[in-house]
Amino acid sequence: MRPRRRRAALVIALGVVAALTAPAPVATASAPSEASRATVSGTSVGGTITGATTKAAKSPSRKTTTKLPAGPRVRAIPGRTTTTLRWGRTKGATRYLVELTTGTNPGTKKTRRITTSRTTIRVTGLRQSTTYKVRVSADRGVRTRPSRAITTRTSSKAASRVVARAVPAGADSIRVSWTRPARATSVTVAIAPTQAALADRGARVTINGISAWTTSMVVKVPARLRNRIGSTSGNPVYVRVTVYNSEHRWTHAATVAAYAGSPAVRGTAADRTKVATYNVQLPSITQHIPGRRWADRRLAVARAIARGKPDVVGLQETDMSFVEPGVRQYQDVERLVAPYGYAWATSAEQIDAIRTTVPRRSLGAHLIYRTATTELLDSGLTSLRNAAATYDPTTPWVDATGAIDPDRYATWALFRDRDSGREFYAASAHLKNGDDMATQVLRDVSAGGLDLFLRSLARSQGRPAAPVVILADLNSDDLRFPEGAHETFLAAGYVSSASAPRCDNMNVATVNSRSSGYPSRPTVVPFAGMRIDHILVRGGGGVARHTNQVVLTSKGTFDEGFRGSDHNLQLAEISLAPR
Repeated sequence: MRPRRRRAALVIALGVVAALTAPAPVATASAPSEASRATVSGTSVGGTITGATTKAAKSPSRKTTTKLPAGPRVRAIPGRTTTTLRWGRTKGATRYLVELTTGTNPGTKKTRRITTSRTTIRVTGLRQSTTYKVRVSADRGVRTRPSRAITTRTSSKAASRVVARAVPAGADSIRVSWTRPARATSVTVAIAPTQAALADRGARVTINGISAWTTSMVVKVPARLRNRIGSTSGNPVYVRVTVYNSEHRWTHAATVAAYAGSPAVRGTAADRTKVATYNVQLPSITQHIPGRRWADRRLAVARAIARGKPDVVGLQETDMSFVEPGVRQYQDVERLVAPYGYAWATSAEQIDAIRTTVPRRSLGAHLIYRTATTELLDSGLTSLRNAAATYDPTTPWVDATGAIDPDRYATWALFRDRDSGREFYAASAHLKNGDDMATQVLRDVSAGGLDLFLRSLARSQGRPAAPVVILADLNSDDLRFPEGAHETFLAAGYVSSASAPRCDNMNVATVNSRSSGYPSRPTVVPFAGMRIDHILVRGGGGVARHTNQVVLTSKGTFDEGFRGSDHNLQLAEISLAPR
């Protein structure tokens, strides 16, 4: 029995020696034990814990250091009694501690502390013209080191001026961007159909309260303005960015403009055809202007038509007056374009049937087509007075004095494109000129009536889905008549060719002079020129390109070899592909 006790005592003694000589466990930053967590001690210097040891084993002595993550970088835009702060998001952070002080060191008793989950905040209630020190710490379970303190000083000066820019950004949308202001409390973006409307609260759309740190946003045109400045209108969206430094002090950026994103174009190159509209100007208007009489400019009319090689052209002011013995103006134009491969869409018999039976009428809107690319299937003329009566029986066809107004005739035709075999309708019209309300009403009901006539015609001929193209001098533009005839067509589902993804010379008006003179150079405006000559398309695969044809010399003056009228020819490449 005695020897067994000796062995047991020896085993116990060896166990004590082993315990005394075994290395002490080391706590790690990633997974400390409960014992080590309970016994860590030391002081914090510059964000580092030093002198941390465990009481479980004093030997061998060992130091550990744990460096806290760096705090985010902070930036500030001061205002009158505010500052807008922004910093980068810290991975894993759930909230941030913002510290502001007028002293030299954030963290003192005078420090203002704000806890937030956002990375951009606007701090209000600050003193005017006062310097603040700011720092931010992130909390992700373990608080980060505070950011390096920055200095920001409130300022009562006017808000900084910014440079704005606008570009298309999809259907009925534009993207507005601007440079970051040095002083600001907030930013406002306003859009409107015209530059003047930006000053009208009832006409503009305003987005208020944008953060001073925001420098870009997408703005969608509201439904009530889409016929005027939406994607199908061909009109620009006017934009003004205003920077505020308090609600009573602001600075406007320069007005900019952009077109909303263009509608998609479908189909292949074979589905496309070119159409144009051209007011060639009545001979009677220029007969007393030296160098501008019909005989002086008739060849330029034909050259202007042939230059862009349109397949179908709507002509206006090609009337019944004689330009030489036995030859009416429209017949002279027919002779001039024939060498370029064009033919008249209506016969002399069809025209004479109107000319000889309707004494007071306007019969100057016609269609021509290029026979090599386009086949004529049917054609005719229609009374706009009768069409308007169908559209709105309550509106009398009278002028500003209440007298019966002369009837106006539009020409229509059904064509087949030879490349694709696709059929489409085209109509040429010239609506009455004038600013009085009676004339404006006649234009509107004429547009609505012509659309109804063409829809009825297409149904009666078994082609209700065929594309329809309006080629017209509507004497209606968005600047003078914002709810004019062009908007009547847009509301009926038409798309302006000026909404194409590619447009040329849009900062020049479609008509160069509203008086008897002919300017030597086009008038170039900052945004969009006045457009009274329109190409509007319903159905089909969209519009690929629009051109306001302005032919200039190397000196920037009009090339007289192509200036046959005070109007510019409008040209569009459209797709006849089905929807």
